[in-house]
Amino acid sequence: MKDKYKSILITILISLLPIVGVIVGSFLTYKYSKNLYKTQRQIELREKSYSEIAGIKRQLIQSLQTIAEAKILTEYYDFHYKYLSGDPKIIEFAIEENKRMLGMIPEFSKLQRELFESLGNVRITYSIDKNLEKNIQELYDFPVYNVNILPNSSLIKTEKDLDVWKEERTNELNIFIKQNFRDKVDSLLPQLLEQIKINK
Repeated sequence: MKDKYKSILITILISLLPIVGVIVGSFLTYKYSKNLYKTQRQIELREKSYSEIAGIKRQLIQSLQTIAEAKILTEYYDFHYKYLSGDPKIIEFAIEENKRMLGMIPEFSKLQRELFESLGNVRITYSIDKNLEKNIQELYDFPVYNVNILPNSSLIKTEKDLDVWKEERTNELNIFIKQNFRDKVDSLLPQLLEQIKINK
């Protein structure tokens, strides 16, 4: 009798073994697939964030430069009209440059928002160390250029003097953009690319 029960028990265990194997195999396949999906999704989001930041860099620089140049030219023409020529056509140039500047602000805001969204995705999908966090935060905090030195009627007596002022502001703008935006993006992108390459 004991042998009969033993034989039945062995038969039942042998029949359950494939079912247990299928269940364990399915569970392991599920876990592996889930981890693989999560890793692939993270890599895709990293690549997307990197591409967005690299792509938006030039657009943001152009937008920032156009707005600031329009501000410089607004001040230039306004001063020219008030202190050098009095020609009503010159003030029209100032008005047009001011309109151009104001017209670019919505586009700049849109690009800035896209940059911030991409930086947010970087914070979620990348391994963040102190240096990477510093670079991200500097881009969140980058200042907008403002014409801090307005034309001074006691120093500027001729159109040539005014042209020198405009050239100085343009050079100041180029340095500002390089230091406050371009260099910071150029510092961030290689750090992001390095993490993309590691995970491939």
